[in-house]
Amino acid sequence: MVHDDRATELTGTDEEVLADLLKQVACCGTWSYRPAGPSATEPASLAAIALLAHGQLQAAQKPLRFLRSMQRPDGTVPASSEAEAAPWTTAWAVLAWAMAAELEPATGSDWLSPLNAAVQALMRLRGLAAPTDERLIQHDTRLTGWSWVPGTHSWVEPTALTVLALTAAGMAGTARVQEGLQLLLDRQLSCGGWNYGNTVVLGHELRPHVQPSGMATAALVAAGNRSEAVRRACHYLETQLTTCTGAASFSWCWLGLAAHRQDPADTCRREWRKLVTSRSNTPRGPYHWALLLWAAAGRENHVWQVIRQRLSANAPSPPSRTAVPSPVTTKKASGPTSPPVR
Repeated sequence: MVHDDRATELTGTDEEVLADLLKQVACCGTWSYRPAGPSATEPASLAAIALLAHGQLQAAQKPLRFLRSMQRPDGTVPASSEAEAAPWTTAWAVLAWAMAAELEPATGSDWLSPLNAAVQALMRLRGLAAPTDERLIQHDTRLTGWSWVPGTHSWVEPTALTVLALTAAGMAGTARVQEGLQLLLDRQLSCGGWNYGNTVVLGHELRPHVQPSGMATAALVAAGNRSEAVRRACHYLETQLTTCTGAASFSWCWLGLAAHRQDPADTCRREWRKLVTSRSNTPRGPYHWALLLWAAAGRENHVWQVIRQRLSANAPSPPSRTAVPSPVTTKKASGPTSPPVR
C-alpha cells in the first residue's frame, strides 16, 4: 500500500519518479481512499486503469479481479460490499474492464462477461427527470444522465464518468450516451467549466470546480474535438493547471486536457512533479496515487487511444428495449508499451 509518508522518497528524474510511483501502485495490497483503509471500487478501478494506461497488464490483474468479486447479479458494482448499488461505481468498473478487454492479448476475454453485464446495468439506470422551472434553476431538468444514488436527479460527475466508460465500451453512438452528452453540454457554465450539478440558481450563476470540469471535458471526447464547448472547456482547464493544490483536481485537469490533446506538456509535468514529491496536508492513499499515475500517462496514454479507436470505428446502433449490444468482442494481438511522462 502507498502511504503518504513515502512521498518524500519520490526523487530523481521525471522518469525515475514515475517508475517509483508505478511500482508503488502495482504493489498495493488493498485499494482504498486513505492509507490503511478498506478496499473500495473506485480506488481499485483507478489502480487498474492507471496500470493499464502505462502498459502494466499483469499488475492490473489484481484490482480487476477485485472488481469482479464486487459485481452483483444485476450487473452493478457497488462502492463497497455494504453499499447500495450506484451508477458511478459501476461506470468505474466498466472503464477498467473495457480497457482490459481491449489491451490484454491473453486474458482480455476474461472480462467480457462482467463488462457486458455492467454495461447493460448502466444502460438501464438513469437519473430522475423533473419539470423545468426557470424561476429557480436554468438547466434542462428533463434531460436524464446518471445520478450518484438511484432515484435522484442527474449530476455532472456520474454522468461524465458513465459517458466516458460507455464510450470506451463502444457505446458512444447509443441514444442513452448521446443524451448524457447533451446533459453535460446543457450544464456547462459560461466560463467553460462545470459546477457539480447546477448552472444558475435564483438568478446567480454558480462557480465552476476543477474536478467535475475535468471529468466533463474528458467525457466530451465522445462529442468530437472540434466543438465550441470543447474549446471553452479546455481553455478553462488551462487557466487552472497551476492553481490546483489537490491530487484529484490536478489529475482530472490534466486528464481532461489530455483527452483532447490540449495538455501543455511542460506545465503539466512540472505541476505533477510538485504534487508527487511534496507532502500533502491530508494523507494520500492508493486512490490519489492511482489518479496521479493515470494523469502522468499524458495525451497518448492507452485509455485515450482505445477510446479514439472506438470512436473512429462505426458507431453501434442504439440498443433495443430487450437487448444491449455487446460492447467489446475482440482484443488486440499484442500488448502496449509504457509511455513516458508527458
